[in-house]
Amino acid sequence: MGLPDHLRRGPGGLLPRLGDLGQRDRPQLLLPVRRPQGPHRRGDGLRVLLGDGSRDARDARHGLGLRRVRSLAGLPGPRRAADGRQRPLHPRGARPGASGRPGRLFISVLLLNPAAGHGRAARRWDAARPAVEAALGPLRVLKSERRGHGVELVRQALESGAKRVYAFGGDGTWHEAVGGYFAAGEAARSGAALAPLPAGSGCDFARHLGLPLDPVAAARALAGAPVRGIDAVRADLPGGTARYLTNMAGTGLAADAAEVVDRWGKPLGGTLSYLVATLAMLLTRPARRYRLTLDGKDASGLYHAVLLANTETTGGGMRAAPGADLEDGALDVLTVESSGRLALAARLAKLYDGTHVGTPGVGLRRARKVSLALDGPGTAGLNLDGEPSGALPADFTVLPRALPVLWRGRRDS
Repeated sequence: MGLPDHLRRGPGGLLPRLGDLGQRDRPQLLLPVRRPQGPHRRGDGLRVLLGDGSRDARDARHGLGLRRVRSLAGLPGPRRAADGRQRPLHPRGARPGASGRPGRLFISVLLLNPAAGHGRAARRWDAARPAVEAALGPLRVLKSERRGHGVELVRQALESGAKRVYAFGGDGTWHEAVGGYFAAGEAARSGAALAPLPAGSGCDFARHLGLPLDPVAAARALAGAPVRGIDAVRADLPGGTARYLTNMAGTGLAADAAEVVDRWGKPLGGTLSYLVATLAMLLTRPARRYRLTLDGKDASGLYHAVLLANTETTGGGMRAAPGADLEDGALDVLTVESSGRLALAARLAKLYDGTHVGTPGVGLRRARKVSLALDGPGTAGLNLDGEPSGALPADFTVLPRALPVLWRGRRDS
């Protein structure tokens, strides 16, 4: 429906042609707004739309509805995504009142895993929020309610316009934030970046970035940090499922220990809990034969563990792959060959300071593409970023600098 005759542009109408307006006056378009009559209601009148952001302008804009205003003002309607779905005019959480803070635009979101840090993450966030938001600006909180929920929350946030995603928790929370980034459409990912705010028990990814392991200190370190592309890894699993990771993938003792920790929890903290679980598995699980291909070259063997490392540490600080680089486009592949229990325990002890590399029975190679499968009957579990993630076989591909993160770099962190 067009404007009434007495408000049409041009000779005889109330509104001039836009070409007759100066640059300062051009945004001041007038549209009729009808409000219900009553003791506390104004009657019909004119309100400034698309003007200087005054209260009357905002009231009229949100009273009529943005789509109706845009139509009456002759402006283009909401854009549509490549799949034909209509994009919202507001990012979710940006509508006045959607976040409890009317009129504020939330382009930054925080994924909160209340179960992280032995269930203390929610309380830590409540205490840290004022200082974190003072450093990073207002944040809309996305609370994860179950495993895998964070992937969907982050995907929805990015597709609704969010451009900064902070993961408040441990490596599991970060893993789901990364999964949500890659689950979003390419257009939604444009201009977005992620960052961890360590509040879990492991936090190996934040440790590799050189961030403080306190969320408030980490937020202050991230304030104003540039966006840098780091390597991510795509894991192609049975059934056509794809998962994305940034830390490590592993099988053998690495996967068995992750399953135990997932079942027991981390009552001793991340590092000690993983150590105890690994020692328990070392005493009961034999080495197994794996089919391992590195960039097309066969590296199969009888191994206690196979680790594919994108970062240096795993299990809350064990330096499994010293020298691993997030920006080199390759995985560091660690293999631990079959040996006696005492020799294996001695190698395990050296994992914490990285001195295991070069010792007999420990191999370290580099590859961009890795194929890993169990060579024999039974099943072999898979650990992705510290989380039990099904079973082999799996194919891994490095995605060079495909993940944008807020990071100053390790040298100047």
